[in-house]
Amino acid sequence: MTPEPQPIRRVVLATDLGDDAPARFAQALGLTLRLRCELFLLHVADELHPEASFRNLPTVRALLEQWGRLHKDEPYAAFEALGIHVHPLERTATDGDVPAAVTRHLTQLNPDLLLVGTHHRSGLAHLARASVAEGVSRDTRCNTLFLHHGTHPLVHPDTGNVELRRVLVPIAGGKDLSVPALLQDLVRVVAALTDGPVQFVLLHVGDFGTLPEVRLPEESRWSWKTELRAGAVVNQILEAETEYDVDLVAMGTHGHDSLLDELLGSVTERVVRKSRCPVLALPV
Repeated sequence: MTPEPQPIRRVVLATDLGDDAPARFAQALGLTLRLRCELFLLHVADELHPEASFRNLPTVRALLEQWGRLHKDEPYAAFEALGIHVHPLERTATDGDVPAAVTRHLTQLNPDLLLVGTHHRSGLAHLARASVAEGVSRDTRCNTLFLHHGTHPLVHPDTGNVELRRVLVPIAGGKDLSVPALLQDLVRVVAALTDGPVQFVLLHVGDFGTLPEVRLPEESRWSWKTELRAGAVVNQILEAETEYDVDLVAMGTHGHDSLLDELLGSVTERVVRKSRCPVLALPV
């Protein structure tokens, strides 16, 4: 049987309140509705500018009415019955170091799930402007869901429902002890996000001899498929993502453990920059 879903009581959306913030807020609120938990909206800047305001986001009530979760003029008790709480937090990086300030506030909040937006940027563009989201995820060691604006959403924008049918799970080779831990964390997150059937595609770039032995959960709603591929790891992950039309890529991450990682980013980070669907990074 599937392990009992690990409670996800606190979700944090780290936002710069930019042009794509409303869409990411809608994604965050849809996940919060499913999880029946607290949502913190964290905005940190070196100066607080009037144009970067929570007023630029749709109201919680407007989205709930759009999704049919609340009817117009329903009392506050109807909102409370949904089991969610939303807290906007606006903070200033007094020393001008925004990533360090975001990390500090996230450490204090200690979220069960961190949501961050990120842009498709790699190569020289990435070296010139390193991703704040990637650095914060690395430093906080939080389970992090990377959301790309304009790509495949995890929450349907018209209904607020979580749509999770197929998950791609790249797994390392050999006797990597992180693989069982990755799968354990993953199935608990997925079980919390959906009651429906899910197909997991385990992708190993290598041959059968390096395929790790894994014990798969026994759950009638879920199916598991293992695929072996050869070639460049990041390219094969991105190709499989497209071929299987997955809703989510879930990857374990060790952070940076080599000079190459420092220059180019870890495999997980390189997938995040080019993926066309949300990527869940699970520290292992």
